[in-house]
Amino acid sequence: MEQQHIKLKSLQNIEDHSVYHGCVFYLSKSYQPQHVEFYDCSFRTNVTFGNLDTCVFRNCSFAGDVTVGLQSSEIKSIPKWLFQMPMLTQLDLSYNYDLSLQGISKFSRLTHLNLRNCGLKDLPQEMNELQNLTHLNLNMNNFKELPVVVYQLCSLTRLELALNEVSLTEEIQQLNKLTYLDFSRNSLQDFPISVCQLSAITHLDMSFNEITELPPQVGELKHLVYLDLAHNNISKLPPEIGKLRLLAELKLRRNNIQNLPPQMSNLTSLHSIDFSYTRITNDSFTHLAGSVEKIDLSHTAISNDVFACFDKLPKLSDVDVRFTCITKEGLHSFHNISQLSSLLLAGIRITPVEIALFYKHNVNVNLSCIEIDKDEMKETDYKKFMAKKSVAIAQWWRTSENTAVVVGGDYIDGDNVHELSASFHRIFLGVGITNIVFDLSSIKYINSTGLDEFVLRAHELRSRGGDFLLINVSEKIRALFDMLGLLSVFRFSESTE
Repeated sequence: MEQQHIKLKSLQNIEDHSVYHGCVFYLSKSYQPQHVEFYDCSFRTNVTFGNLDTCVFRNCSFAGDVTVGLQSSEIKSIPKWLFQMPMLTQLDLSYNYDLSLQGISKFSRLTHLNLRNCGLKDLPQEMNELQNLTHLNLNMNNFKELPVVVYQLCSLTRLELALNEVSLTEEIQQLNKLTYLDFSRNSLQDFPISVCQLSAITHLDMSFNEITELPPQVGELKHLVYLDLAHNNISKLPPEIGKLRLLAELKLRRNNIQNLPPQMSNLTSLHSIDFSYTRITNDSFTHLAGSVEKIDLSHTAISNDVFACFDKLPKLSDVDVRFTCITKEGLHSFHNISQLSSLLLAGIRITPVEIALFYKHNVNVNLSCIEIDKDEMKETDYKKFMAKKSVAIAQWWRTSENTAVVVGGDYIDGDNVHELSASFHRIFLGVGITNIVFDLSSIKYINSTGLDEFVLRAHELRSRGGDFLLINVSEKIRALFDMLGLLSVFRFSESTE
């Protein structure tokens, strides 16, 4: 096909099979141009490109960020054409297994580098040339220890190390600009005290490890806003937790915690706390500060008496008491909470009629998985309840000994993705199911948290000799998979046939 020549134009789009001379571009979306040449061109906005192996850039200038996404491209090394773009600021090489990073130092302007799931065991020393790097994603690799070169990247503000088996050394203190650290799923048994020296940290994720104790030094993390300790073996919190005056969100899900230290009352910025699947007792809630807005108590042994403690929480608006010992009497005590706007009640000893009566008091009851008897409710009330259902998995059934069909709910995001994860481990893998056909016909929305969960489960099932098939995927959802380079990660079909 003959190329068209375009000169000295101000443009908002790129057309394939074109040669641009001295043009000015104002781009607003991602491009993967084919057979395009740029000479003396100027890009005035942030630009995002996919594969550019048929393109040429000569003497071009870029006013904003330059992003190239090569995720799931099945490359084994940095492609030669990429070296014509030393101005790169963001590079996504994720999901390219056994990737060699030789030549990465040529991109000294990089601020963001995504190396998720590249099968890496080490990093080349030449990466120490990337002194502008602020964001580094090393999730889902094969690191046994953190490569020394990472400690030399002194501009890092965000470091993601989930799904490795890394232990941290005292050298982590050199990353004194770090504000975000994800160290989840690393089989840690001890909380690394060296992390407590990272005084700039605001977001710390230590979930899905085997930590048994939180050291008192955690109180030194004075700027901490988000702390995720879910899925560990922690039995108590140290009094020093009360020094985290900026802490806004605390996740303690699936730990052995029974009581809270009195110093918890000092956490006057805390607005969200997750106690689900813990051994928390009613008396503990007297130590919470009045700033708390959201509490997850699902799958705990709390009883009606806990509500007397909530009188001291004037901002409380979101309560999850699914699968607890709450009864009708406890439910009615909720009327004293003036700010209550959301209440999750699935799996408790209250009939649909009793819930319907409570619903008439204009409280937004979000029923995530309770079964409502349509015959016991008015048609309008039934429709309201059904419209509020927010399960990640609506239903599932077995088609063979090791295969199941799973039907998704309306959406999958951070609010319900933990239910999806728990279902995979407790229900499916627990009964020997290794092949899952996931029906997305009802899904209206799925965010990156949900997609990450899908990727994890797909890899987990395949590691067990199984598979993960997606069916009835809408064009909107498929476009999202495509944009994130995940089409090659999954198998798709129109039906279960």
